Amino acid sequence: MNAELITGELTVSGLARSFAVRLPPEQQGIFLAGDDVSWTPAWVEGAVQTSLNAVWGIMHHLGGTTHRDNPGPGDVFARLAPLELPD
Repeated sequence: MNAELITGELTVSGLARSFAVRLPPEQQGIFLAGDDVSWTPAWVEGAVQTSLNAVWGIMHHLGGTTHRDNPGPGDVFARLAPLELPD
């Protein structure tokens, strides 16, 4: 995941996962949202989900945390991320 963002090979999968990527400080601070950077393009659900992801990313970037009983998307991303299928 980090490699595809750092090398500039941006894919929809890479953009949709960008909120959960841990980059060096000088590369942090830009969070994308909208149906065009989601796993469900052209659907409101994708726009809403990427917006929630971006808000979590901004909160985390600024040093905030979520309550342990109500984790945000980045807190559980490794467990709930979409499966990567072979080509």
